[in-house]
Amino acid sequence: MSLPDAKKNHRILLLATKGVPTNIVYNALTSVSQNMEVIIEGKIGFQHLLKGRLKKLGFTLTLGQLAFQLIIPPLLKIFSAKRIAEIINIYKLNTSPIPNKKIRTINSVNSVLIIDLIEKIKPEIILLNGTRILSREIIEQITCPIINIHVGITPQYRGVHGGYWALFNNDVENFGVTIHHVDKGIDTGNIIKQVRITPDKRDNFTTYPILQYAFACKELPEIVQAIVQNGTEHYSNEFTPTKSKLWYHPTLSQYLFGKAK
Repeated sequence: MSLPDAKKNHRILLLATKGVPTNIVYNALTSVSQNMEVIIEGKIGFQHLLKGRLKKLGFTLTLGQLAFQLIIPPLLKIFSAKRIAEIINIYKLNTSPIPNKKIRTINSVNSVLIIDLIEKIKPEIILLNGTRILSREIIEQITCPIINIHVGITPQYRGVHGGYWALFNNDVENFGVTIHHVDKGIDTGNIIKQVRITPDKRDNFTTYPILQYAFACKELPEIVQAIVQNGTEHYSNEFTPTKSKLWYHPTLSQYLFGKAK
């Protein structure tokens, strides 16, 4: 969707992690604004990540997750390159790198420096993509709307890899993507738009997110435009809190011997 040039000056801040999905989101939003700024959050250090997972999930689950991440995604990326290229071509996704002049970097979105950066940029809206969970303290200091792209259907599949977990549970009708406002919970904010998708039989853990971003970015320019123009109350009534669960990374045994196809 191409919007009139007069509407391309909105101050948008993309707060994200480095990668192809963030490139896709950035390029999709150029139809809304040529006045975007990007803050890229650095990767979490392995020791910090390991310590956090051990504390939250325990030794057995953490070991299983690490085994999965070291073995399965690297292999799938090799064998899925053709399918990923096909999705990019079918949905006309622009994966071009974000211009360096648009990028600032920060160790963590919860750093004390983030508020100073936001105050300098003065965004009308902040879009999160793939970062750590924003802390309550940071959220309370941000005055503009914050929205998030979640590769899953909420509230049923909060957390990570929502599309994968829907298929793991044979819950095919809840494979999709959610764009929602950010609140102080984890993927619990008011839903703006949900799109349910039927993945191809050739899709897998690695291709699911690319497919989900393809559908999210069809909706994103219009959503951002509407929120900037109409304020923070742009959301649907799709949130049904009767079923809600927070999901984590799969373990190697879950992936190999579970119900996921």
